[in-house]
Amino acid sequence: MNPMDDESQLLKTQLLEARLLETRITLALETAPKPEIPPDFAARVAAQVPAIRPVTLTPHGYGRNAALICLCVLLGLIFVFAHRADASPLWASMEWIFCTQFALVAVWLAVRQARPHFLWHF
Repeated sequence: MNPMDDESQLLKTQLLEARLLETRITLALETAPKPEIPPDFAARVAAQVPAIRPVTLTPHGYGRNAALICLCVLLGLIFVFAHRADASPLWASMEWIFCTQFALVAVWLAVRQARPHFLWHF
């Protein structure tokens, strides 16, 4: 036999094997998997989940305390700027700004306090 024929035959065999392998890989990649979920899967997963403990939230009232401090500070500022309000429109404007802020914070506190007594909520 001719050594060229042996090499040629070996090359053809390798090419054929490579094509077969490529065909098998392509078929494996293009075939969609068929998932099968056992009927008791959800029950088994639910059995493994730990029981949920109730969360206890204790209100600390930080917002209410901050609002009360702001009311005290604004009331003090209103009294400080009261005697200067006659001197210039700037001080009068400042006093009106403080009065408006005081009123808004007071209304916010009142609505927050009265909320449980009404059907509507914010």
